[in-house]
Amino acid sequence: MIENKDDFSTMMLSLMDEVNAVNPDDSKDLVFNDKAREYIHEMAAYARNNKWYKKITERETWANEQKSYVETAMKQSASKVYFDMLLKIVEAPTFIHAELAPMFLIPVIDDMLSGYKTHEKDMEDETNGS
Repeated sequence: MIENKDDFSTMMLSLMDEVNAVNPDDSKDLVFNDKAREYIHEMAAYARNNKWYKKITERETWANEQKSYVETAMKQSASKVYFDMLLKIVEAPTFIHAELAPMFLIPVIDDMLSGYKTHEKDMEDETNGS
């Protein structure tokens, strides 16, 4: 169970160990094994309840920014979003940016792997005033 950002960071490292870079069916996508999916789901739950996630997602401009990213991501694969997240971590201009990248992208990956788009519903609720 993730109780703080250090636990989140530790689980991120464990996730990186679990994601298989070589797919047995010879495609270019990564393999998210059961343990990786479990980590992603737990990390997403923590992220969605994190004060930074809540604070930033409550911004008025967030819905439009996130909607655009999610719409693009949903046309791609969870692997692509995972690679994008790793790139954002490596190229982050500050430590806080590197730390927050997975906080916002792990929930998107979780939605994609779970087969539903809760972010889109959340954004519809926000824009409709619900």
